[in-house]
Amino acid sequence: MVNDAVATHESLPVPGDEVQVTWGLDTVRGRVLESYRGTRPRVVVEIEPGQVGESAATVTVPPGALEPLEDARSPWAHAARFERAFAAALQRIAADSLSTVELSSHIADREVDVLVHLRDGQTMAIEVKTRQHPLSARETMAGLAQLRRFVDKENVLGLLVSNQRLPEVPSAAVGERVGLVSWRDEQDDEQLAAVLETLLTTD
Repeated sequence: MVNDAVATHESLPVPGDEVQVTWGLDTVRGRVLESYRGTRPRVVVEIEPGQVGESAATVTVPPGALEPLEDARSPWAHAARFERAFAAALQRIAADSLSTVELSSHIADREVDVLVHLRDGQTMAIEVKTRQHPLSARETMAGLAQLRRFVDKENVLGLLVSNQRLPEVPSAAVGERVGLVSWRDEQDDEQLAAVLETLLTTD
């Protein structure tokens, strides 16, 4: 069961997805039973028998505590791998400016795909769009408008990133405290670095 119509929400696994979850100092294998979105998303996972006891056990964790199995091919698995790779790119490119990078975090009860705390005290909320096709201009503009409202309300920086090519949009649609970038892998690090430099030097 997936609550609050999150079956199409790529940041949450769906029932039946096989995942890895931290259990103490170990990582164990489990299967998703339920996902809850809400203001504090949670995922209920059944741990396979024999890993933490003779019988199956259940644990409820935030989605950021889960990792997809290597051969998983669900939309969530694809998005989770991308978010982790992008977080690693941020640390690789802007390590001197970053304090912490969190996956599936929150600001003011809003879910944030990647939350970055900067050494200068600022916060950056990153919206990740993983798609199998390029984002349309309409989808990009809608995502930017939503991110800009959040940035203005919470006084944070914002970044919209996609693994697909992004359409050209007017600079006014992006705003002064919001960045927009297409990133797939290390080959796009230079482009990401340029966007981050502009964003992190915004007054």
